[in-house]
Amino acid sequence: MQHKSITLFDFGYQFLGPICSEYFWSLKNLIIDKPDSPIMFLAREGYFLQKIYQNLQSNNLLPSSKSIYLLASRTFLFRITISDPYSWEFSCKHNFEGTFDQFLCARFGFTHADNTTIFSEDILEQSLSLPQDFDKLTTLFYKYIDELDDAVRDSRANYKDYLASLGLYSDNEPVLVDVGYSGTIQKLLTRLIGKNTTGLYFITTKSGKYNIANNLATMQPVFKDNVKMGDGYHMLDKSLFLEALLTSPNGQFIDIHKLQNPLQKQESFLPVYGRVSYTQANFEELQSFFNGAIEAVKHNFEHKVRFSVDEIERLYRLYTTQPNMIPNLVRPLFDVDDAISGNSNVNPLQLFGV
Repeated sequence: MQHKSITLFDFGYQFLGPICSEYFWSLKNLIIDKPDSPIMFLAREGYFLQKIYQNLQSNNLLPSSKSIYLLASRTFLFRITISDPYSWEFSCKHNFEGTFDQFLCARFGFTHADNTTIFSEDILEQSLSLPQDFDKLTTLFYKYIDELDDAVRDSRANYKDYLASLGLYSDNEPVLVDVGYSGTIQKLLTRLIGKNTTGLYFITTKSGKYNIANNLATMQPVFKDNVKMGDGYHMLDKSLFLEALLTSPNGQFIDIHKLQNPLQKQESFLPVYGRVSYTQANFEELQSFFNGAIEAVKHNFEHKVRFSVDEIERLYRLYTTQPNMIPNLVRPLFDVDDAISGNSNVNPLQLFGV
């Protein structure tokens, strides 16, 4: 067991350490100019990134700012904004093949029972091919928009109360920390809270300032901008390797309930999570990996060790193309749930033949 922990620690130090070091140098430069902004670490990647942030803070290597781990997921935000036509550009244009019923379950986290309270079986059994059927789908959503709104009203209200409990409506412009890439969660959150936001990402498909109602969502990359999945940029095309490792002890966030307790002065909330992967079921192994990466980032900050973007890209390519670079003891960690497409868990090692 000790040998396994050492192997995981070393892999985290060597693979993730340099990548996260450079990201946090960029975050440091960003928050120096925004000392009063809360730093929001988005679930699930933000779980580990917040641990790095807290470690650097405790060692006086980063400015002291309020940090919050924010429960958020595309599936959940798609669902609670399903009656807002603005959100359909994000939720309804990803590739999908299947029935309308399957689409609602996979993309929005509805159950079949939920779907039958809104739509007839004939509608639910219709085939859907996205993005080709986008107009057909949104026409249907417009027709049932009141029923869709009723179906998500409680979850949306609970989530807005949760955001309020974190101070998102009263604090200064939040800085969102995430891996990337298109800023969907940031844009939907900006619309929900009605405030300007800044997001710092590993990679962006298109950085810049986005007008959302009367607010701006500003997206900034650290390693690369203007790339899309399939363009041939290795760190994005094989980003599943990062998604597998940058996760939390819980499955995907899919709903939230408000707990009523008259003895408590503050509201409390109960999150609901989806299925777990190997890493969540064996989180102590991932913790050893995290510890190695955290130690690497701390060392690099203390000694002002920097890496060029080219060095990071070559490091990532080496680890994600050469089978001998990933020890056998580390391989079980590469297990990712593919909730947006509705597929079961995927393994990037198998998917990319590493």
